[in-house]
Amino acid sequence: MKGAIACGHIETAKVAKEIIDAGGNAFDAAIAALSAMFVTEPCMASLGGGGFALIRHQNKIHQLDFFCKAPFTKSDQADLRKVIIDFGGSTELYYGGQGSVAVPGVPALLQELHRNLASLPLKELLQPAIELAKNGVALNWFQQYDLKLLSAFFQLSPERSYNYFIEGEVKQIGSRITNAELADTLDFIAHEGIQDFYRGDIATLFFDEHISAGGQQTRKDWLNYEAKWGKALQFNWNDQTVYTAQLPSIGGLLMRSFLSNLSSTKAQALSPEHYSLIKQAYESERPYRKDKKKLETRYPELKDNVNWENLVRKGTSHFNILDGEGNAISLTSTVGSGSGMFIGNTGIYLNNMLGEEGLLPDGINSWKPGVRLHSSTSPTIVTSSDHSDIALLGSGGSTRIPYAIAQVLVNQYILQQSLEDSIKFPRIYDDLQMFQVEPGFELTNDTDANVWHEKNLYFGGVHAVHQTKKNIEAVGDNRREGYAEVW
Repeated sequence: MKGAIACGHIETAKVAKEIIDAGGNAFDAAIAALSAMFVTEPCMASLGGGGFALIRHQNKIHQLDFFCKAPFTKSDQADLRKVIIDFGGSTELYYGGQGSVAVPGVPALLQELHRNLASLPLKELLQPAIELAKNGVALNWFQQYDLKLLSAFFQLSPERSYNYFIEGEVKQIGSRITNAELADTLDFIAHEGIQDFYRGDIATLFFDEHISAGGQQTRKDWLNYEAKWGKALQFNWNDQTVYTAQLPSIGGLLMRSFLSNLSSTKAQALSPEHYSLIKQAYESERPYRKDKKKLETRYPELKDNVNWENLVRKGTSHFNILDGEGNAISLTSTVGSGSGMFIGNTGIYLNNMLGEEGLLPDGINSWKPGVRLHSSTSPTIVTSSDHSDIALLGSGGSTRIPYAIAQVLVNQYILQQSLEDSIKFPRIYDDLQMFQVEPGFELTNDTDANVWHEKNLYFGGVHAVHQTKKNIEAVGDNRREGYAEVW
């Protein structure tokens, strides 16, 4: 085995494979794959976004936090534009505009990976993404869906969103999506390096527009940003060691708490008893999910370490890469809903992490200045005691992320399903009003359940790789057009 990848787009996988086949390691492939995602998944990945990664190197697992950060100051005159998103069964209010943009972390992540773990020149790692941006990627159904869902954000800057729209309408499936401006920007970074992103020409372009257009960041915010190495959250579960996102993401703690209710089951898969076990696990978590601050009573390490007013939940995408030397990375990336704003003519789309009113109880601009934002993002690595068995998992899906991953783990390690079956298996989500259930479970007159007609991207998109002494599997969740390959 030279390598394995599970991700959100076939072209992203091709790029990772190309790099490993050229002699790169998993971290080289991660730099190339994430850069490719700027083109293949433009609603979920960008140099203007952020995220979390778990990294295994020399049998040690670390977290690399590159999530977005709140500015040091806030403005009463911030450019915050209301955007209503229609999800089909409900609508939600968000904000775009320059005032919704938090400090991006992806450039710092790329710099840390390349400086500390990569083996190939940056120019070689960015070239596949440059070619994709120049030549285009065929628009698939999932990316078209995302662009339609978030089109109101992109239309805040129609003069810079023309790569994705024609006369205000999303391009047709199969249309080639290019981004010549981004190709030029990546080519510039390939030659000049990533290190000057926060202080060089790109920063100047950003602040020339951001400050005058109602943004809340200053150069101090960018000069003080860094990706942070730290310990992953580690806990034992069902004879496995689970490593997942640590603070400032609380997704890992939510997953740990949920899994503690599901350490074993003898129920037949999809039976009423099986459904009841998952339902009861959710019910046990309701006090913490309704008031996440109550998690401090269960996990004292949270006290004074979480700014609850800075909790965000956003759309995400994920990939896992494993190489033949045992290096591994599980990485989740996001731009939020997107701010509708770009950095000048660079093709870099900006996040809107400060733009979710529903998570700011004291008003849209009530976040705490100068600190990392928090999310449900949960890149995960599961190992046996001798590390010979390793699984890499992650998902998109907002607040549903830790629960989607947890259910896959239950299917795999308790129900003893294959990785493919574990991911295809129906999921349940408690939205705190009723239980949303994918078809397949046997229910007995459960008035709390809303059974969907088919599996849906609402329930996440868990992409995963699993290697044992005898076998290796990689699976992309088809709920979100996932793709996986082992070679």
